[in-house]
Amino acid sequence: MPNLNFSQSIAFAIFKSEPEVDQRLNSDINYGALINRFYPQFRWISTSRNFEKSPGIHDLRSKLDFKEDNRDILFLDWLNRTCINFLRTETAHLLILDTSLAIPEEFEVMLLGSIERLNLRTDALSIWPLPPSALQPNSESSGELEIADSISRLAFLLTRQGAKKFVSYFDENPCGDFTTLLLQLNLSCQTIAEDSVGRPYVFIDLEESQRKFASGLQSSLPPPEGFLNPITATQTNQTSKVQAFISHWFSTWDSIDEVEFACKDFGYATTVINTTLVEKEGWSNGIPISFFRQVEYACDNFDQSNDYLLFITSDVRSSDWSELFCDAEKILNLKGVGSFSPTLSHEWYLIGKGGNLYFEDGSALAIVPTNDIIVTYIHKSVVHQMKQFFEYFALHPDTFDPFVGFSVSILMNKIIHSLSLFNLRSRRHTLMHPYSKSYDVVEAIKEYNPFQIIQDDFFASEVWGANSSNIANESGVHLQEMIDAIQWL
Repeated sequence: MPNLNFSQSIAFAIFKSEPEVDQRLNSDINYGALINRFYPQFRWISTSRNFEKSPGIHDLRSKLDFKEDNRDILFLDWLNRTCINFLRTETAHLLILDTSLAIPEEFEVMLLGSIERLNLRTDALSIWPLPPSALQPNSESSGELEIADSISRLAFLLTRQGAKKFVSYFDENPCGDFTTLLLQLNLSCQTIAEDSVGRPYVFIDLEESQRKFASGLQSSLPPPEGFLNPITATQTNQTSKVQAFISHWFSTWDSIDEVEFACKDFGYATTVINTTLVEKEGWSNGIPISFFRQVEYACDNFDQSNDYLLFITSDVRSSDWSELFCDAEKILNLKGVGSFSPTLSHEWYLIGKGGNLYFEDGSALAIVPTNDIIVTYIHKSVVHQMKQFFEYFALHPDTFDPFVGFSVSILMNKIIHSLSLFNLRSRRHTLMHPYSKSYDVVEAIKEYNPFQIIQDDFFASEVWGANSSNIANESGVHLQEMIDAIQWL
């Protein structure tokens, strides 16, 4: 048996290959499942993704021969940055997996055992079985490694020396084709055997859909003139001010410090909403664990001199919060943004469900019907209306004390739609959000109907009608204007 503690020497990253429309939801689901499967036993490298319509890919294309087959350019760009992030850690091995993979229960045991048997000079191990090199006879022992001429981009492992070779070569000689690049790199490769117990498989429909999508990609996509410095009708002339509120409860002690530090280090005015019995100086202590009461507290204590309220539940993890925050500055500087969220490995509304106001394969941003309040920037006009609702809720004759209050997300999105604002979702950034819940689902469902009754009364009341129409008129942004503004961000 391999040493399971050896798993701490492995970092992993999942590349989300784009499928055709009919497999988008399955791709979203499996992508999140793979991240949650290997976190936290392996170290997650949450490298952001570039898309066809992005300055990074445009710059890379300018260095390539446009006559080449560049269909792998998005993957290779992501892999290069992933290797750089990996080399900044102390981890010994980098596991790369494709979204289409089906992982059996024995996978981790197989992986750890394979790592223990690697040759000292090995640069890369193909975790998707490949035919062994002609120079190496097939092994008679199941599970033994074999010398290979290459690796499969579906699943492979890089050693530190392999990652260093990749980064060093790619920076000087960028390439848009994975197979061509491997030949140029001349890596020392091994492969697991075809009959290895625990080897990965693929979801056939998803993998075929990804291949069909890739075959239809254009070799190049010229950007519009001046796209690197776009000036649109939706832009404002100042940097948005953000006030962050972080929800902390009994099961997030191992992550709260990381999230709080990331927010403060970026310069956000930051409040930790502490629902535990352990009080800490500088935190807001004694807040009920009810999600309803936490969002209510954030809205009530939001300083309206700020432009956005950022609400974060501290069970969410990222290896680079600052990159998300930096990219958010460009997006929050647009008129018409009601809320903005990254992608989560587990979330209420997956983009692949469809019904989006805007979704383009080449763009990193989508306009979605709804965002959940997990890691979400909320515009101050929406926060103001939510605060009005909480005050209305407290005085309503049918008011009650919500133990959960997950319907608050529905309220936020109804306000956003009513104010003619938009929910934006980043496909560039993905954060890990666990499947586990710290609340009773049955109790949450019980609260739904009485909450909706009060919510409907609120939207029919004079409190709502007093200034909502003015806010909608002031936003002054139509759907097409927003689409034009976000396509190349």
